Amino acid sequence: MSPSPSPSPSTSSTNKRKIKLRSSDGKTFEVEEEVAMQSETIKSMIEVVPIPEVSGKTLSLVIDYCNKNKDDLHDDLIDWALRLFEADQAAFFDLVLAAHYLKIKSLEDLTSKTVAGVIRGKSLEEIRQTFNINK
Repeated sequence: MSPSPSPSPSTSSTNKRKIKLRSSDGKTFEVEEEVAMQSETIKSMIEVVPIPEVSGKTLSLVIDYCNKNKDDLHDDLIDWALRLFEADQAAFFDLVLAAHYLKIKSLEDLTSKTVAGVIRGKSLEEIRQTFNINK
């Protein structure tokens, strides 16, 4: 498993970002980021995080969501998710899977609410038609 950066408070007067390193025998070491970054190998592992289960197109949507969410644009996010659903259902459902894989609860909640809103008040036949589900 690749080491992952994790901020934690320092005992000094300034907060320095800490990185946890796990050795091959399972021992964990917490070091200042500045110390860990002296290793080109560690630096490259931290600077480029592989996400093998998520395509570039979908990761772009996840990043777009996270940027909007960071700025607390809740109403914009609801509209954004609905527009995506209406424009490209395949991309929308890839986003649902990515939210689950990346464990972004707020995105999981948003996509679930979007689907619920789309099917609310529809008959079974209308739902089948919306999602292209054959009998």
